[in-house]
Amino acid sequence: MASNSKQVLLAKIDDDPTYLITTTAGGLEPSLAAVGLINPPILIQKQNIFQIVSGFRRIAAARKLGWSKIEANILDSGLPVLAYARIAVAANTAQRQLNLIEMSRALNLLEKNLPSGQQLSEITSEIGLPGNSAYIAKVIPLCHYAESLQSAIINGRVEVAMASRLNEKSNDERDALIHLFEALQLNLNQQREALVLVSEI
Repeated sequence: MASNSKQVLLAKIDDDPTYLITTTAGGLEPSLAAVGLINPPILIQKQNIFQIVSGFRRIAAARKLGWSKIEANILDSGLPVLAYARIAVAANTAQRQLNLIEMSRALNLLEKNLPSGQQLSEITSEIGLPGNSAYIAKVIPLCHYAESLQSAIINGRVEVAMASRLNEKSNDERDALIHLFEALQLNLNQQREALVLVSEI
């Protein structure tokens, strides 16, 4: 896909989170200050404003450092949203292994922009995501769960198989169970048993 590189005013970059996949905030300021920008963010130009496809953390770090401009790769405008979604996912999977919430965000971004009749599993493996339909079905709802539950999944305190059951609980009950699972370092079977015991009590 064609793109051109140019300096873009940070004030002209919109923070629209449409293509946001990463769950990590901040932390890039020291490396950006020490060595500068190595991988330019990827943007789409929409008239006078630029939308972020990849590079949310780099742009946030540049702003915190007081930069006025940043080098960016500008994609051709007017392409189907799915094309930009694929680039956003591929740019993230090329850099690191996604955590489960990032995986869920990526799958949701792709799914909602698929042409009618196309299956999500048909394109996932091409851009570094699992292609197993059963796995996709299990992971795709995770990014819609309560923030405390998402955090617990990322940190490995709650097993994915338990996530949907915990999400059905009230905020207080869910957070108390998450705290219990964390304090006792329960595995999946123990989490299941604990949930049954708490329900019976």
